[in-house]
Amino acid sequence: MALARLYLITPQPGDADEPFLRGLEQALGRWPRAALLVQLRSRGLPPARWRHLASQALACCHDHGTSLLLGAAGASAGDIAALLDCGADGVHLDSQGLMRCRALPWPRPRLLAASCHDREQLRQAARVGADLVTVSPVLATASHPGAATLGWQGLRQLCRQTPLPVYALGGLHPRDLPQARAAGAQGVAAIRSLWAEQGAQTPGAGD
Repeated sequence: MALARLYLITPQPGDADEPFLRGLEQALGRWPRAALLVQLRSRGLPPARWRHLASQALACCHDHGTSLLLGAAGASAGDIAALLDCGADGVHLDSQGLMRCRALPWPRPRLLAASCHDREQLRQAARVGADLVTVSPVLATASHPGAATLGWQGLRQLCRQTPLPVYALGGLHPRDLPQARAAGAQGVAAIRSLWAEQGAQTPGAGD
């Protein structure tokens, strides 16, 4: 299947779902249909709230012709399997989950994504059959202050070491898409620059 050039990773939801879903609707409305791929990040939510939020986000994304991947960190295997049954398009593994993965704990989704930071994680993503990866951090980002960055040359080197489509992540904006493409990436992944800020908290630590 053809993959979008832009990958929106949602911020962590706030205390209520409605403002978050309005923010998602606004973010999707800024782009043509199917211009984005979306990952729902929602670490640490109670299971019932996670299921409700994920189902609402799925409906919102599909209304806009957009595929939704479920961030697997903190979500139960049973909940992810249920959402896949309801039409979610895929699952995104964080780097820790990726490196622990020997067999998927839910049915194989249409899209399997993984967060990677180095060559060994890219190799593992290929071993488990990932369809796409994020590679980060490319540039300095507020969500990982002080973290060492790859820079464009580091991104280029990692893109050359994997056959998988790569989304460059970390301090990037849609205007960086030409430079990411020149480095060999499929596209750009971002949180802040692809999200209408209303109704969401700044994302915490993680991939």
